[in-house]
Amino acid sequence: VCSTMCMSGRMALGIPSVPSFLHAVEGVGDNLGHGETTENFCERLGKSLCQMVLGLVMIPGCMGLIFWNENNLVVNEATADLVSGAKVYPTCVPSPKATGELVLVACDLYAPDIASSLP
Repeated sequence: VCSTMCMSGRMALGIPSVPSFLHAVEGVGDNLGHGETTENFCERLGKSLCQMVLGLVMIPGCMGLIFWNENNLVVNEATADLVSGAKVYPTCVPSPKATGELVLVACDLYAPDIASSLP
């Protein structure tokens, strides 16, 4: 009786029992026949446990991806620092003091013309 009175009182004031935008959402509503859910406790529990397990798998997965990305950034930065510190020898003859160091040698290559001897 009370729920009927509350329902009629709310409707008399122009207040719907469920907001109109929620009527289109399945499973949302009150127990007066507006969008009642048909899932039992075990179905809801199963869905929630599945979502919990999925979250527990996604968190370490995301942490692993972030670690992998940060590791690649550190390696790339170290490589860029190493290359920017290389000694440049434009004459193609590095000095003996550069033995064991990273050097950048840029010179023209001269090769014999072997195109005429190709089949």
